[in-house]
Amino acid sequence: MPSHKSVKDWRAPSIHGKLKFVIFYKGVVRTGRHADGDGATFMSLPRDLKTVSVLWAGVDHAEDLAACHRTLFTEGWDRATFEGLLSHPTSTSLIARHGNPQETVGFIVGRLAADEAEILTFGVVKEWQRHGVGRRLIEGMARAAKRAEAKRIFLEVAGDNMPAMVLYSRLGFKEVGRRPGYYVRTGQQAVDALILSLAL
Repeated sequence: MPSHKSVKDWRAPSIHGKLKFVIFYKGVVRTGRHADGDGATFMSLPRDLKTVSVLWAGVDHAEDLAACHRTLFTEGWDRATFEGLLSHPTSTSLIARHGNPQETVGFIVGRLAADEAEILTFGVVKEWQRHGVGRRLIEGMARAAKRAEAKRIFLEVAGDNMPAMVLYSRLGFKEVGRRPGYYVRTGQQAVDALILSLAL
């Protein structure tokens, strides 16, 4: 599993970073990384996607993203980590906001390198999962990467995260690589990390 150190060393040459992803599926929160178990159940109330705005995320959003991240991942990234990611010149990041006053309901943080783009972390708060917010964030990232002349966008996900795999497949992502036994979980069998790519 990744650590904060691996996140802070994200400037390493390899474009294939470590994706964090959360999705709600049949009453269970499933995570692509940092899950201690099957997650927690919750009620999903009707939500109107039209009330959600997807905006560019900058350094001033670091605290909001860190707070949201902590609610979704066992090893939540802190404000300083997000400030480093969002302030980097290769950063391409989006934030989903809702309400008045606005609250953060989702985010996606990526980076560009030459003609490739990579999703580093991505999540939607529990109350807004399965309402199209995640899809809008990924599609927004893909459009931004394409405008920046990227030819492909990459992400990495645990091979047993079927809800995430279904979403990525619907969006056109294809498996292009695999890291056997990459995810080691206490008391469980190691799981492969799948590298997925989408042609832009």
